Amino acid sequence: MSFVFLLSAASLPSCLSSIVGGQWTLVRHVPEFTNGTRLFHPATDGLVGTASYGPQPGTEYDSSPWTIPFSTYTFNNLLFITGNCEKWLVASKASVGGPLTGEYYNANTYSTNSGLQRTITKSSISPSASYSAMWYNRGTASNPEDPWISLRGAYTSWLEGTIVYGEGSFSSPVNSLTNTNGLNVYVDGAAPGGLSWASLAGGMSA
Repeated sequence: MSFVFLLSAASLPSCLSSIVGGQWTLVRHVPEFTNGTRLFHPATDGLVGTASYGPQPGTEYDSSPWTIPFSTYTFNNLLFITGNCEKWLVASKASVGGPLTGEYYNANTYSTNSGLQRTITKSSISPSASYSAMWYNRGTASNPEDPWISLRGAYTSWLEGTIVYGEGSFSSPVNSLTNTNGLNVYVDGAAPGGLSWASLAGGMSA
């Protein structure tokens, strides 16, 4: 039986407990430093949830990267957040796209924010209203870092350090990994078997 962290609104990081309600599962984490280097998530599954590595169960503050497989989970939204809670956003599976939906985008858009826009439900820069920003999810072997998930358009976020998700152990841009206490991914909804956070908190039960 696999272990997961199911979080109620009350047990979310304090910075989000009054903003993001419902049940969330911590599924992926990368520390600020991996072997002394700032690197994005080692996964290359495009957030579809087939990757599995690192200590399990893990926490949002582990010194090693980890992910649990979550491809069988029922969820509609993802929460991307830095370990210090300063940068975060919520987006739907449809907005992320890639292998989650079969939609890939912005393969030929470079050094600009004018590509296909993706909807951000809410974020640390817009906690009460949705907006759009250009991300990358190109679906090509030459871009294992995708999807790039960011608070603003990819080009602007690259410069200002507000990219909150990337894959393939990518090492740039380091400013998005600096002074973050790591990067974490949560999904909403229930884990297989209908386990509740309360039952997990009191001991694993189905």
